[in-house]
Amino acid sequence: MTERLRFNYMNRHLGVANVKPEYLKTFYAVSLHTVQYHGGSTGYFNYECHRTDL
Repeated sequence: MTERLRFNYMNRHLGVANVKPEYLKTFYAVSLHTVQYHGGSTGYFNYECHRTDL
C-alpha cells in the first residue's frame, strides 16, 4: 500500500491518501499548538512523515 501525505503550510490542513486503490484516508486541520510543539510547519510535516505508530 502506497500512501501520500499532503500538508498545506498556510492553513495547516493535513491529508493522507492511498494511491492504489485511490481513496482519501483522512483530512483534518492540525492545531497551531501541535505545529508549534514540533518546531513549526516543516518540523511537524517531518514528524508525520517519519511516524511508524500508525
